[in-house]
Amino acid sequence: MQTQAVIPAISKKVKRILIISLIAVAVICIASFATTMFMANRAIHIALAEVGSGVILEREIDFENGRIEGEVEVLYNNIRYDVLVDVLKGSVLCSTSKPVNNAAR
Repeated sequence: MQTQAVIPAISKKVKRILIISLIAVAVICIASFATTMFMANRAIHIALAEVGSGVILEREIDFENGRIEGEVEVLYNNIRYDVLVDVLKGSVLCSTSKPVNNAAR
């Protein structure tokens, strides 16, 4: 009889721990997603300030060289700009441009 009483008690504890763990994982995932979106939007704003205006073709956030870098491709006046930014400092690390051939699109 004692064995039967102990097993349901452990089972309830395990269920609580699992539920709390799942909630914690969900909160961490949501926070991570929100942070990544914030960093991506910041990189886009920095890149657009560098170029002046345009359409965002692509953006990527990476942790490289000990910093959070955003790579943003912008199309403006038939010129494609590739802008690399330090997201936390808010500075442009590198910017290149290349004319786009309309016939190739």
